[in-house]
Amino acid sequence: MSNTLPQITISNVTIRQDLTGRYCINDLHRAAGGEKRHQPSDWLRNQQTQELITELASPGIPGDEQNQPVISVQGSPDTGGGTFVVKELVYAYAMWISPKFHLQVIQTFDKVMEDQKPKTPGEALVEMAQNFLAHERALHEHGRQIADLAIQQTHTQAQVSALVHGEDYLTVVGWSKINNVPVTSSQASVIGLQASRVCRERDISIGSATHPLYGRVNSYPREILDELLL
Repeated sequence: MSNTLPQITISNVTIRQDLTGRYCINDLHRAAGGEKRHQPSDWLRNQQTQELITELASPGIPGDEQNQPVISVQGSPDTGGGTFVVKELVYAYAMWISPKFHLQVIQTFDKVMEDQKPKTPGEALVEMAQNFLAHERALHEHGRQIADLAIQQTHTQAQVSALVHGEDYLTVVGWSKINNVPVTSSQASVIGLQASRVCRERDISIGSATHPLYGRVNSYPREILDELLL
């Protein structure tokens, strides 16, 4: 007899199992499309099916349901009713319906069995490495999102600084975002030093904005940054 397997789902239909691991062919019928010509009762009357059932019948205690390749349970699917068969008959029924459905059933069962196999040390190591890489990618994406938020916040703080100073003050990064001019961190640092020098030479006050990563950063009049960067 077939061993009980985890849940089997074919074409979004869950194939019910009884306590001994037999599968409900009424559910398989629904998974195959539910056509009248594929009714399980017609297949069960087939001579070839009957011969296969005879071959599969256990030589154990006659009438013992646990030893039978086919049993019928009275009632609706909601109450557990249906015809339940061993895996060999599942394959036979699927083949009777069509080669395509037969292949789909085999592949589904094989995948479930493969998923249940204990992993070798090598496979476990590969899975750990894959999980680690996925975690690293997630951390990288999280860091990128934080950096984007930091830039947005810096720009907002620069706008607040502009209100305080009564002028249009921007950080170097804020200016670059507004003007769509890419600026790296190292370039922003150099430009900031140049802008600070110009402001001191012209006796222009330097603003300040809060940066979530670097604390406080300087902001400068827009015209000074325009002069240096355009």
